[in-house]
Amino acid sequence: MVLDELYGLVASGRVDEAVVASYAFVLDTSTGGRFRELDDWLGRVDVRKLDTNLLVGLLSVTKQARMEGRLENGEALAQRVRVRLGELAPDRVERLVENLI
Repeated sequence: MVLDELYGLVASGRVDEAVVASYAFVLDTSTGGRFRELDDWLGRVDVRKLDTNLLVGLLSVTKQARMEGRLENGEALAQRVRVRLGELAPDRVERLVENLI
């Protein structure tokens, strides 16, 4: 998935489509064993261009691969998401990331 397409969906208010597209990409690459491709993609994600739903969604859909240590950029992604959620929803960040990090 081209990140500019994802950012464009979010910017145009089509967040549900962005969530579906990102889940499809992550699941396709991970179930296909293409963890390097997924890891590279995650390393390039600009969390400042995503909304709360998509950020939590990325943590959720990548959790298993991150916990299994299959993604070199997994921990960095989780920390970037945590920081961004702290900016977007400081009063809810702990609840949002609970059981996902």
